[in-house]
Formats: sequence, structure tokens, C-alpha cells
Amino acid sequence: MIRTELPIPRAFRALLEAVRIAGLSQSDALTFALSWLAAARMVLTGNVPGVTSVDDLGTPEGWKAVADAGLPVHPVIRWMQADSKEGMGLLPAGKNAIKELVSDLGTQPWDVLPALTASAIASRDAEGMVSAEVAELMLDMLEPPAQDLWVPFDRWGTLTVRALRRGWRVKSAPMLGQMDSVLPLLLAIEFGQPRTHLLETEVERDREGRPLTRAACVLACPPFGMSVHDSRLAQWDSSNSEAADRFVRSETWAVRELVNRASKKAVFLVPPGVLFTRGQEQRLREYLLHRGGECNELHSVVALPSGAVSGTGLGTAVMVLTPDQGNDDILMVDLGLSKRSLSNLDELVRTHRLVALGQAEDPERACRVTRDDIIRNEVSFAPSRHLRKSVEVGPNAVPLEALCEVVRAPILARDEKAVELLELGIPELGGWTCVGHGLEKKARVKGRRDLPTLERGDVVLSIKGSIGKAGVVGEVEPEAVVVSQSCVALRIAPSQRDKVSAEFLLMYLRSEAGQAQLESLQAGATVQHVSPQSLLTSFLVPMPTAEERAAVEADYRHLCQLEQDIERLQQQMTEIAQSRWTI
Repeated sequence: MIRTELPIPRAFRALLEAVRIAGLSQSDALTFALSWLAAARMVLTGNVPGVTSVDDLGTPEGWKAVADAGLPVHPVIRWMQADSKEGMGLLPAGKNAIKELVSDLGTQPWDVLPALTASAIASRDAEGMVSAEVAELMLDMLEPPAQDLWVPFDRWGTLTVRALRRGWRVKSAPMLGQMDSVLPLLLAIEFGQPRTHLLETEVERDREGRPLTRAACVLACPPFGMSVHDSRLAQWDSSNSEAADRFVRSETWAVRELVNRASKKAVFLVPPGVLFTRGQEQRLREYLLHRGGECNELHSVVALPSGAVSGTGLGTAVMVLTPDQGNDDILMVDLGLSKRSLSNLDELVRTHRLVALGQAEDPERACRVTRDDIIRNEVSFAPSRHLRKSVEVGPNAVPLEALCEVVRAPILARDEKAVELLELGIPELGGWTCVGHGLEKKARVKGRRDLPTLERGDVVLSIKGSIGKAGVVGEVEPEAVVVSQSCVALRIAPSQRDKVSAEFLLMYLRSEAGQAQLESLQAGATVQHVSPQSLLTSFLVPMPTAEERAAVEADYRHLCQLEQDIERLQQQMTEIAQSRWTI
């Protein structure tokens, strides 16, 4: 079956191919393709004095006229004037691609955003592009245009153009300075000239040069992981130095700074760690929850799988805040961050758009919570934390921290002072009989007086990767075994051993109710994990009567016996199968 490629994607691909032959990077190739499209569009709309035909773009003089008309195409001219066979071949290759496009579409509108977005998202070196459906969803969250919209981070200009199409008056004052000339190219393709009265590019400053820009609404996709103090962002900080030191990475700093510069609504695309990580991320969440005093300004959080932003394999999340406007509840939506999604991101967002906007119900993916609910859940903004299955634990349930202390994995070391100990981890868990016998794997750990070694009766639980596997430690040599880096051990406090036993705790951890609680506590951008602190404070254990405890422990012993019987039967089956026709 023959598929006929549409005119703009075909022309865009032809321009990219021409540049690849010349050896330019993907990022430069995208700029080159956009420059040709922008120049041709300006020629067609009569905005290049002295140039009346796209044929003139096959000459250096034609490109000089385009530059004189205000289009920033000097890098393109430099590439095409390169003293090489490939550089000289860019002129005819570009002209041929453009002439075919003009033949197909003429002066009709050209929408290059789909081709540009698809190419940048697929590239490893074209960082900062937001996927089409996520960009449109974020604009939907801003509702109809009202006053002005500030887009402070938009390396590829696509967010600005999408906002202009919706009728917004856009401020594009860049917080990191003008990184490149892509936005004028997109404007020329969209409007026939590299500027529009609907766009304000200047940064408002006081007499000392301090940036003052504010807006009714903010749409921000800040860079991930950039140090504020080592970048141009530092000059934008409007807080005192003590507050600035609390948020030193770009994503947390930008949310705090920009929510204070918006008067109506702010929409952010952030890495998932902002939703649940401790440190400055938790300080940010606490700040946002209490910034409005009794007025809850957090409107919604939508968690997304990877693919929303080019240049990173991380998932992302959209956070919506309404400065000085209260919300009775907060919409929490999980579109695939907590579990690996099998769907294409754009398809996923398109399918569940109304759910993400709070206009459709989906109990599996969305719920509404209060600010008090978030505070009770360790100030977590992760939707998966609030979408957990309801587990009936009984009126006498207590958190793990009331029963146990956590024995953590030791610090690994490679120096000559390191000590070598046996390690118990995920491979040994999953059975019912006690674990710890016949261990072979060893770990080199930092030597110290109080090494966290395992004891008989500790309950080892996996909290990273394969979460929820558990086992009870049997007889082990004193101070000889440590827990692996993917696990913790729960040691029942002496004062609580008359209430619960290690066997009872193991049975509950591995029960359907216990596993559901563990699933609800999971977090993570790439590898799912449960933090020891969350485990201690949020995992609830039903306190049994003496009769209930005895019955559960009897079930445990029965399971151990069944496991031993199965192992014996499997050994017999193996022996019978191998007893004949031996070599």
C-alpha cells in the first residue's frame, strides 16, 4: 500500500536530509529547515523587499535580502557559504524542497508544528521540546484567554505559537536569555513576518536592571536539574537570600518564583521528583500548600509517563496553581507515571484529556483530595499515593513505627578499610521458611562500630524494584549478615513482642491488604521504591487479639510445612525422572 506523505512533512524531511549530508547536528538541522520555510513564507507574503520568487532563495543575494528584512538567518547563510562541496549543495537542495511545497500549498497557511515537534521529540540533542498533546493540554488548563500569558521557557517557540493561535497576548520574556532564533522563524511561518503585535519580548526591569516581568497567567516548562546560582536565573530571584538558598535547582526555584509573578493561574511541567522527593522538593510542596494561608491554591496535579519533553527519559507532571484563589479540593490524575504505560504518550493524553481537565470521572486514574489529605500523606503530590485502594485495617491498627525500628542497608565501600559481610536480599525472599542459611553473596561495606547487621526474627522487606517480597530471618551468625541495598529489615521492638510476632508481621505484609498498602506507597521516576520513612509512618498494621495472633501464627507454620512438603515432592519427582537411562 502506497502512503503519500503530506506536503509540509515531506518538505521538512527533505530539508533535514539535505543538512544531514552536510554534517550538521539535529538541533542545527531543525533550525536550518525552519529558516527555509520562514524565508519562503516571507517571500510569498511579500515581506522581503526586492524578492518576488522563492527561486531567489537559490542565491546568496536572495538570503541577504531575507536577512535585511529582519529574519535571523545568518547561521543559515554561514552554513551555505561554507567552503565545502556539501555547503554549496545546500542552496539547490533547499530550493527544490521549498518549490515543491509552494507548488502544493501556495499561500495557504503552513502548519509546521507537528513536523517540528515530532522531529525534536525523537532527537537526543534537541532538548526542551514539549509534546504536542501535552502542550495543548496545558493550554486547556489555562481556560479561555484572559489578559496576558507569560511563557518564560520556550526554546523551540512552539508553546508561544500555540498560545498565539488561541488568542492570547503572550509575553515571551526569556528567563534564561534569548537562547536561539527559532521563535522568529516560527512567527514568520505563521504570520509572514518575524514579529507580531500580540507578542511582547522585552523584559521589564527596574533602574538597577532587576527583572520585574509579571503576568495574569504563566505557562512554564523550566529546565530540569540546572543550578540556579550558576545561571541567569539568579538575577530573577525576588525573594531574600535565605529563601533563595532553599530552592537551588531550576525546577523547584522556578515554581516558587513564577507562582509569585502570576495573578490568576500558573501551569508548570516539572520532573516527577517534585511530587514526592524530600529536601527542597518537599519544602516547595509545603510552601505551595500554605502559601495562601487558609486559601488552598493548588488546583490539580496530572502525572505523565516519559515522552513529554525531549532530551530526557523521565516522566513528568503538570501542576496547576491559582494564586490568591481558593480551591475546595485538588484533582489528582495519574496517566501512567506510577506504572509503565504501554500507550503512546500523545494518545494517552488525547484519550484521557477530559479526565485530566476534571470534566470526566475515572476512579482508576483520578480522584479529588483535600489539603488535609495531602498533609496526612507526608505532603505528597503524587497522584498514585492518593489513588490507592481502600484497605480496611480495623479500628485498632497502628503505624509500623509504633511496632518496629528499621534496619537499613549499610554504606557500601571499596577502600582498604571496608569489611566484607554476607548479604541477604531479594533473591532470598519470597518463601515462607526462615531465610539466612546458606548465603553466598557478600558486600563490602564501610566499617564502623554499630554496623546495622541482621538478627534472628528480623523481617526483611524489599522496597525497591520488586517491592513487597518479604521473609523472616532465621539463625544467623552475630554481626555477620547485612540487608541488601534494595531492602530494609523490620525489627519488632522488645516492648511490642507480646502484641505481634515476626511471623504475624510477615503474614500481614504478604497478604492482599498488606501488598495493597505497599503499592499505594510506591514512588519513583524510573525505578519504583518505597521510602523507609513512608513505610514507618503510613503502613498500618491491624493489632490482633491473642486468639487472632495464635491463629495467624498457626497458618504460618502450616505454610512452612506445605513448602517443605512441596520441596520434598519436587525432589522425588526429579529423582524418578532421572533414574532411568542414565549416561
